[in-house]
Parts: sequence; structure tokens; C-alpha cells
Amino acid sequence: MKLVRAILVSLCAVAAAGPARAETLYERLTPGKTADNLYSFTIKAERQKDEKAGEYLAFHVAVKPKPGAGSGHRSGTLEVFAGKEFVSSCEVRPAEKGGELSFSFRIAAKYAAKSRFTFEENFGRPGAFTYWFHPADFIDPKVLRELPPALIRIEGYSTLGDAKALREYWGSIPDDRKMTGKLSDLLTPDRVASVVALEVNANVAGFDNPPRTSLDDEFKLFLTSGGLPAPRRFHTGRLPTGFEKDRPPKEYVLLIQTTTGECGLITFYQRFVVVEMNKLVGVVLMNDEDKTEEKKDKKKKGKEPPAAAADPITAGMRAALGKANAAHTGMDRKAIDDAVAQLHREIGRSEPKVFVPLAVPHLMRLAPHDTAR
Repeated sequence: MKLVRAILVSLCAVAAAGPARAETLYERLTPGKTADNLYSFTIKAERQKDEKAGEYLAFHVAVKPKPGAGSGHRSGTLEVFAGKEFVSSCEVRPAEKGGELSFSFRIAAKYAAKSRFTFEENFGRPGAFTYWFHPADFIDPKVLRELPPALIRIEGYSTLGDAKALREYWGSIPDDRKMTGKLSDLLTPDRVASVVALEVNANVAGFDNPPRTSLDDEFKLFLTSGGLPAPRRFHTGRLPTGFEKDRPPKEYVLLIQTTTGECGLITFYQRFVVVEMNKLVGVVLMNDEDKTEEKKDKKKKGKEPPAAAADPITAGMRAALGKANAAHTGMDRKAIDDAVAQLHREIGRSEPKVFVPLAVPHLMRLAPHDTAR
């Protein structure tokens, strides 16, 4: 009896402890959220350089467990991405001092935006506490300003030509190389580290007539949708009619570098803007032209005539009903017998819901004169 009680006590203890550590937690860390009831994180980045690796960013992650944290296995992992493309991953081993853990890793600034560092406490069975962050989210702008400009190959941009060449180029690239979604998902003013104006056509841009703000302000208005209620989005359909013909020449061309070291070319025309970055190309139509083109496409589709519905009355049904009509007129006995027989045959091979309602009135009229046995 004592053994049974001991086993029951053990099972109850496991049942009570199991769910608490089987909990699964998956949290993203941001500069505004670096702590919860289990852990607090301190994340710092600094510029470093050596002869072999050149310029890079060194990250130091301090993890301080709180009383609510578990006592499972704690580990760190760094996954490196170049945009959406996976590059490599490795384990980051911690140093422990006074109950705190410290992780350190190095990464090039150009990979910081989409790469991911993950801290995890695993309990050896289902359930873990997982925290992760993008290194770029914790880069101090002062550190970035100290980095040397990225090597830029101006001739590498395919959209440097005029608007006439854009339609053919747009049609030649696959959909997965065209930017989609909101402009703000790619660029915001705080993500732009530097801007170089490669070309400015003041007469076309019309900065004097009517008076307009500075080039810097124009660029910020574009990135922030200029106060429009809906955010600017990349156009993904066909280019509007006359896109390459009735637009004026370029207003200005900007070469930008982001806070994560990526470079891009942005070309402004009067009614559209072309963005080229990370081997992707995007077109932003201005003044609601994107919606206009969308309405045109829907209107065209709406003009297509609807498909004609199939006639439910077959040729056989029509022949049987025609013979019955003819029999009504003369009431010839042989004609009546033939008409009734054909109606019965057609009922057996036709769709009942369609033919029976049509045949019944004729059968009711012909039945009293039917001599067929």
C-alpha cells in the first residue's frame, strides 16, 4: 500500500510540474521590448575591423534570468540571410558569470537586416522559451555613420535608362523580381543612412513654379506617402497605356544607402517612381493612377459576355412534344397511340425534373383516347 501511495505521489508531482515547463514561448525582441517576466536582454553593437575580415559589426547580448525563468538548457544561434536567401548558421556559445549569460557574434552590416539571433531555453521535452531579434534593429545610427560607404557599381542598375526602355524591361523580368506590398515595408526615412543626388532636372521638377520644398523634403514626403490616407504601394500589374510616351523626362535620380548597408537607385518622374534595390525592381504610380488602371482592368473583364446556359430541353423532348401536339388536333387513333408511346419512351430517358412537367398535360389529354395495350 505504501508503494502504491508513493507511485501516486510521484505521478501527481510529474503532472503538476510537467505543464509548467511544457509551456512554449516565442517572442521577438525590439529596442522597445527587451524584457518580460522571465528574462531581460541588453543588446549592443560596435564597429570593429581586422586585417582578414575588414569592417564588421560586433554584437554583445547579455541575458539576465529572472525568478520565473526555468533551469533548462540555454543556447544561442545566429542565422545569416542576404535578403530572403539563407547564407549560413552557427551556434553561439555563452559565457556565464554571476548567473548572467553573455553571447557575442560578428556580422557584416549588409547582412544585419534579415539575419536573426535566437536565444532559447529548452527543457528536453515539448516546450521551450525562445527569444529572437534582427541585428539591424539594435544598430545605433552613430555606429553606422562611422562605417565607410559601400562600394557602388553605378553601371549595375538596369533602370538608369529613360522611361521608354522601362516597359520592355518590366515585361522581361519575372514576377519574383518585382517589388510588391507597401513602400514603407522596404523604406522609411529612419532606414535611410545617406542620399546622393545623381541627377536633378530643376526645370522638369518645377521647384520654382509652383514653389516646392527642398529635395530632402520631397524625398521624405514620398517615403511617408505625403500625408495620403493610404500608404503607397508597389504596382504589380501591367504598365498604364502611354506609360513610356506621355511622361516628361526624369525629375531627379537618387542613390541611397540604408542603415544596414544596402544600396538602391530611386528615379522620380512626374507621375511614377522607379525603385531598384537588392536585385528587385518596383514601380510606384502616383496620383492614384494605380487604382485607375485597376478599375480599367476590372471594367474590361466586366464587358465579356456571360457564357450561355445549356438548353435543358433536348431534341428528343421536342420531337415527343411536337408529336403530341399534332395528335391533339386530329385525334387520329393511331397518331394518339404513337404520341403516347413516344412520350413514355422519352420520360424514361430524359431528365425527369425537366420533361415530366412538360409531358403530363399532354398525357392527361391523350390518356382517355389511348388504345395501346
